[in-house]
Amino acid sequence: MTKRGGWAVSLLVCLFGLLLLVTSCGGGAVSSNPGNGGGTSAPSIMTASLPSGTVGTAYATNLQATGGKAPYTWMVKSGTLPPGLSLSTAGAVTGTPTTAGTANSLVFEVSDANNKTASSTNLSLKVNPAAPPVVKTTSLPAGSVGTAYAANLQASGGKGPYAWSVQSGALPAGLSLNVAGAISGTPTASGDFGSLVFAVTDANQSVGASGILSLHIDPAAVPQIVTASLPSGKVGTAYAFNLQATGGSGVYTWSVQSGSLPSGLFLDAATGAISGTPTVAGIVSSLVFEVHDADTATADSGNLSLQVYDALGCSAGAESHLGTQPYAFLIKGFDPDGPVTLIGAFTPDGAGGITGGAEDINRTSGGQTGLSIDPTGSSYTLGADNIGCLTLLNSASTTTTFRFSLGGVNGSGAFTTGRIIEFDDTGSGTRASGILRLQDSSAFSTGLNGMYAFLFTGTNAGGGHFGVTGSMQAASGNFTGLALDYDNAGALGTNVTGGTGTYSSADANGRGTASFAATGYTLNAVFYMVSSKEALFASTDPLAVTPVSGGEALRTNGPFSETDLANNYVAHGTGLSVDGPVATITTASFDGVSAITGGDLTQDRGGAVSAWRVNGSYAVDPATGRVAFTGNFITPVGYLVTGYPGVSAFLVGGDFPATSGVIEPQTSTHPSTGIFSFGTDEAADYATVNQVGTVNVSGGNFWGTANLGKSATPFLVMDKAIAPTAFSFTSGVGSFGGNTDAVTSGSAIYYIDETAGITHPSVTAVIK
Repeated sequence: MTKRGGWAVSLLVCLFGLLLLVTSCGGGAVSSNPGNGGGTSAPSIMTASLPSGTVGTAYATNLQATGGKAPYTWMVKSGTLPPGLSLSTAGAVTGTPTTAGTANSLVFEVSDANNKTASSTNLSLKVNPAAPPVVKTTSLPAGSVGTAYAANLQASGGKGPYAWSVQSGALPAGLSLNVAGAISGTPTASGDFGSLVFAVTDANQSVGASGILSLHIDPAAVPQIVTASLPSGKVGTAYAFNLQATGGSGVYTWSVQSGSLPSGLFLDAATGAISGTPTVAGIVSSLVFEVHDADTATADSGNLSLQVYDALGCSAGAESHLGTQPYAFLIKGFDPDGPVTLIGAFTPDGAGGITGGAEDINRTSGGQTGLSIDPTGSSYTLGADNIGCLTLLNSASTTTTFRFSLGGVNGSGAFTTGRIIEFDDTGSGTRASGILRLQDSSAFSTGLNGMYAFLFTGTNAGGGHFGVTGSMQAASGNFTGLALDYDNAGALGTNVTGGTGTYSSADANGRGTASFAATGYTLNAVFYMVSSKEALFASTDPLAVTPVSGGEALRTNGPFSETDLANNYVAHGTGLSVDGPVATITTASFDGVSAITGGDLTQDRGGAVSAWRVNGSYAVDPATGRVAFTGNFITPVGYLVTGYPGVSAFLVGGDFPATSGVIEPQTSTHPSTGIFSFGTDEAADYATVNQVGTVNVSGGNFWGTANLGKSATPFLVMDKAIAPTAFSFTSGVGSFGGNTDAVTSGSAIYYIDETAGITHPSVTAVIK
C-alpha cells in the first residue's frame, strides 16, 4: 500500500511540473493587441475610406491599423495625394488642398516593428472647390446730404483677404466703395438709390454677391446747392436753366454771390431760374450763387462757369491762347467709300486767322498731295474751355471744318498737344479723328536725323485693320537698318530686317516726302516735322497698292535691353475683328529682366467685354529695339522708344484684328487734377463715333464738354455737356459711372465706354 501511494504522488508531481514547463515555453495563446512584446501576426489596415477636403481649408486624417508589432511606419504605395497634402510616417494625412478634384487608386502600406507589411484597398480622396464667401450685409444705413457717410460691408466664409466691388447699380453721388468694403464720402443728392449689388472676391478668387440693396439719402438739415455745373448757351438762342437746392425749409431765395452772368442772362430770385438770350460769346468763370431758406439759413455753390458759344456753336474769346507758332495734325477715319487720312500743318495769327500751311489727303477715290492752305478762307476760334473750331480752305478749293481741344502747356505757356476731329459730316461725309502737335520750326532745316521707332495704322482695301511698327536710321536723305513687323488683317510680316528707303528735306511747313522698301512691305508717304524727336507720317500710295495709313515716328536710342522696360506701364490699342472694332486697355509691370506680371487687361470686342490678369515674358533685340512677347494675352510685337518722353514702345498685335497701340510709363496710379483734352484714339470703322472735348478732373469727379461725329442722326452733336461723374482708381485701374473701364498713367486716362448698345467701341484718350 505504501509503495502504491508513493507512485501516485510521484505521478501528480510529474504532471504538475510538465504543466509548468509547457506554460513557461510559450505554449499559451498569443495576444491580438500590438505592443505586447510577443506578437507574431502581420498588421492589418483598418482604414477603408478617406474623408473629403476643400480647397484652401486645412485637412487632417489619421490612417488606422491593427495587429503586428508597434510602432507602425506608413507610406504611399501607389497613387498620388492631391496637391497640398502629404503623408507622415506616423500615418497622418495633413496639409491644405490647392486644387479641386479626386485622387483615385490610392494604396497605402504599413510596416510594423518586425518589418511585416500590409496594404490598403484602392482608396480615393475627393477635394471639393472652395466655398465662396457669403455677403452678410443685408441693409445699408441711411445718410444725409452734406454729412459724412460711413458703412462697412461684411462677409464670411471663403478665404481672406476679401476684395469688394460694385457689381451693379451705382452709389449715390459723393460716395465710393474701396476694396476693403468701406462705403464712404459725403452724399450730394437725396433720394432712394436701389438695385445695388455688391460682389466680394476672396483669396481663392471665389466670388459671392449680396442681395439687391438700397441706400436712402435724406435731404440736408440746412440748404445745400446741388447744382455743380451750368449748361452752355449760344449767342442769339434763348437760354433756360434752374439752379437746384435741397434741405432746409424748402422755400428758397436765390442771388449771385460773386461774379456776373453773361450779357443777356438774368437770375430769378424766387425760382433760381437763369434765363434770357446771350449776346456775347465767351466763358464766365468764378460764378458763385447763394441760396437762403425761410429760416434764413444760407448756402453757397462752388465756383461755376458758363460757356456761351458763337452762332455756329464754337467756343470763342481766347484766340490769343493759340499763339502764332505752327501746328501739325494727323487725322484718320472713313468716308462712305473707305479709309481716309488728312495730314498737314497750319499757322494761326493769334487773333482767329490762319496765315498759311499745307495739307495732304489720301482716300479710296484718290490722293491729293502738296495742297496749300488759303488764308482767305481759313479761320479758327478758341474758347477759355480750351475747345476750338478750325476751318481750312485748301488750294483744291475744298473747305474742311474741324473741332479741336488743347492740352500740354509748355514752359512758354503754349499748348503743345491736342485732339481733333473732322466736323462737317451730315450723313455722307468724312468722319475722322486724330492729333494736334505744336511744331518747332527750328527742326525743319535739320529734318529727319537719327534713329526712329515708328507705328503706322490704317485700313486695307478689304476693310481690314492694318498696323506696322519698326525702327530705322535716318541720315543724309537715306533710311538704313529698317526693321519692322506688320499685321495686315492677320497676314503677318515677322521680324523683317534689311530694309532701306529715302526721304526729302522738310520745307517751310515742315513737310517732306519719304519711301520705304522691305521684304513684303513698301510705302510712299508724306511727313510733317513736329520737332527733332517727332514726325507725323501718312501714306500716299493708292489703296489698291498699300493700306491707307498714318502715324508717328519718334526718336529712339540703342543699344537696347530688357532694362528699358523696368517699371509699371499702361497700354492701349485698337483693332478690327469679324465681330466689330476691338478696343483694348491694360496695365502691366515689367521687371527689367524678362517677366511681365500684375497687369489687368480689358477688351471690348464689338460690344462683348472680357477681362483677365496679364502675365508673361519679354525679350529685347539690342540692335533694333524689337520686343518679343509671350504670355496669356494677345502677344504683340513691340519696338522700344527711349528718346521721347511719355512713350515706351509701339505695339502691333499678331492677330486677325491687327490690334495696334502704345505702351506708356505709369507715373501715378491716380489721375492728376486739372483740365484734360480728350478724343477718340482711333476709329476702326465708319460706324465708330468720333469725339473731342475737354474735361475737368478734380475731387474724384470729372465734367466738361464734348463734340461728337456719329453715323446716325444727329450726325453732329455740338457742345454736349458732360455732367459731373464720379470715378475711382485702384492700382491704375478704374471706372467712370459704372459702365466705363479705364486705366491711368497719371497724366493720361484711357477708357472704353461699355454702355449697352455700343457695338463699335473705341479707346478714348484723355490727355493733360
